[in-house]
Amino acid sequence: MVSLDAKLKKFVSLLFLAFICYAFFNVLLGSQAPLMMRFYNITEAQQGFFTTILSVGGIASAVICALYGESFGKLKALGGGLALLALTTVLISLAPPYYVVVICALFAGIAYTFIDIMVNSTITQYFSSDSKTLLPMAHMIYGVGAMIAPYLLTTIVDPQAARSFTLPYLLVGIMTAAVFVLYSLSARRVSAIVQAGAPQAEKSRPTEVFRTGRFWVVLASGVLFCCFTTGIVAWFPTYFNQKGFSLEMSGLMLTFFFAGNLAMRFLGPYLFSKLRPQRIFVLFSILSIVFMVLALYSNSIALTVVFTVLSGAFQALNMPALIFIGCALFPTRHASATSIAIFSYNIGGIIAPFLLGALARNIGFQIPMVLSCGLFAAGVVVMGALSVRYRKELENA
Repeated sequence: MVSLDAKLKKFVSLLFLAFICYAFFNVLLGSQAPLMMRFYNITEAQQGFFTTILSVGGIASAVICALYGESFGKLKALGGGLALLALTTVLISLAPPYYVVVICALFAGIAYTFIDIMVNSTITQYFSSDSKTLLPMAHMIYGVGAMIAPYLLTTIVDPQAARSFTLPYLLVGIMTAAVFVLYSLSARRVSAIVQAGAPQAEKSRPTEVFRTGRFWVVLASGVLFCCFTTGIVAWFPTYFNQKGFSLEMSGLMLTFFFAGNLAMRFLGPYLFSKLRPQRIFVLFSILSIVFMVLALYSNSIALTVVFTVLSGAFQALNMPALIFIGCALFPTRHASATSIAIFSYNIGGIIAPFLLGALARNIGFQIPMVLSCGLFAAGVVVMGALSVRYRKELENA
């Protein structure tokens, strides 16, 4: 880790653990979708609606952070997000009625968005000199959680007992509660240290970011990319299960995707020191799209695994790239800049899982999954145009 004293190292480590909790929760709906659909006797579109509502909560949370994220305490907001995520996840583990799960998903979306925005903006604002190392490391840690979660969460359920989907939710809820306790104790000790000497955030004119064209251009690119990622997280296991893979192997496909993601994120600090984030976004995304299309159409399990790993790898740095781009375009509004990436993910989460699930009910999953690749390709075109239009502003991104 970069040069930090013991208290700050512990604090940063807990920021990383918060991202692991976020990652575990983020793959729950996808990895447990077949069992949840059986338990609640619901359609693919109704299962996708969980993710849609999760994203509605995320967007509401992102709006608050974009407008007022520079005004309220980032450290306390992160603690609140952890506490709320722990509570809602434990409630879902009690197997309440479908509509109660929908309400829990709404509040879980609010919770994990606070975690996401506050971890990212805490690093970029309070550890700005080390952000090119710490931010990719945080997203690498997320990749670790997202890679191991589908496998771990699948192994503790019984494929014959639909109600066993509750066990992974209980595990994630307990884990998040434990991180909340440890984080709260650490944040209390280092609050004054991390805030001393941090660059002054712009607290006036909270709606300014929404009035600039560049905000909407970055957002458009991010949304199109995130339609791809949220579609993969929500339906990738189900797609391969319906293609004939076993339940265990179908769950592992997400693990393979995030294994490639993780491997590339290990290279993140080095790559961001050599290439501008907008270039990483455009060039690497093209490769990710090509490999995903090959994975979807491959009839060989071995080749499908290889293509899936490569697709996951080459889209791995896009979220930190969006954050770096946003911070370069809005240098005095780190919470607002970070919220662009979060808006992207949650808007994508509203559109893609529900849309793909509804289409799949009528025509199967292959065409909808390829459609998600097409949306990703459109996002690459938009980012390419952005890189040309705002070349001067992005010189130091």
